[in-house]
Amino acid sequence: MEAKNLADAARIPIGVSAHHVYLTRADCERLFGPQHPLAAAHELTQHGQFVAQERVELIGPKGQLAHVAVVGPVRGESQV
Repeated sequence: MEAKNLADAARIPIGVSAHHVYLTRADCERLFGPQHPLAAAHELTQHGQFVAQERVELIGPKGQLAHVAVVGPVRGESQV
C-alpha cells in the first residue's frame, strides 16, 4: 500500500465539542413547552446525534454562559 493510501486508511474522524447540554424529555418540556420536538440545525459525526436549533443559558456560581447548544435527541439524563 502506498504511504498516501495508508494515511487515508488510518484516518479517524474527530469532533470538537464546544459548550453543550443534553436534556431529558421532561427537562426539554420544562424549558420549551409540552411535547416540544428538538429541531435539528445540523448533524454531528456521531450517528443519530445533532445540534438543535434551541439554545439555553446556563447560570451557576461562577457566572453564566449564554446561547449554549442543546444536543439531541433527548436523553435518559440531563447533562451539562
